[in-house]
Amino acid sequence: MDFKSFILLSEASTPGAFGNDPNMRLVPNDRQSNQFQDMNKRVNFGKDIEAKIIQAISENTGWKIDPASKSEDMHDKIDGWVHFQGQKLPIQVKYRDSGDDILLEVYNSERSGGDGRDMVGRAALYACMNKAGDTIRVRDASQLKMVAKNLKTQLMESGKNVLSNRFGQIRWTNDPSSGIKKIIAYLKAEAFTGKDISLKKSVWAA
Repeated sequence: MDFKSFILLSEASTPGAFGNDPNMRLVPNDRQSNQFQDMNKRVNFGKDIEAKIIQAISENTGWKIDPASKSEDMHDKIDGWVHFQGQKLPIQVKYRDSGDDILLEVYNSERSGGDGRDMVGRAALYACMNKAGDTIRVRDASQLKMVAKNLKTQLMESGKNVLSNRFGQIRWTNDPSSGIKKIIAYLKAEAFTGKDISLKKSVWAA
């Protein structure tokens, strides 16, 4: 089944009660201080948010989603499996609290072959929460990767540090924590096929 069929056959999204449960919310200070925490705290913070996003998707769409195993998370870069019409589709959860575009690590100088973690992942679906925390965008992973790959080629051939087009922007960067040289794509969610899931209240609300 292709992604378009999956989206069209899925139940229509309806605003859910994600923001009404006090255990499903983070206070603004937790959100704002996350970028300054050590690696373990940042990882735990991210995993907590990812689990809540998956729960919100399931509650708002009726999709059954099984969590990925530790091995699948580590090696396949996926966070769960969406059950749909007898199939299981691997899904990766992404969120940003500093922008609304979708980030993909396209190149990593420390990885074998240079491919970034998002290019080697098995995800068929990307679930990306917006900056406001009130919308989850489900997008076709293959579309995102194809565009990111083409942008990387153009960037490397251009000799420039940054390139932009209608799909978004791609640029060279150094990882702030490790100093590793990377290429990151910042893709516009609205430029890709997908499904937007609206929440009644922002997940960032105190």
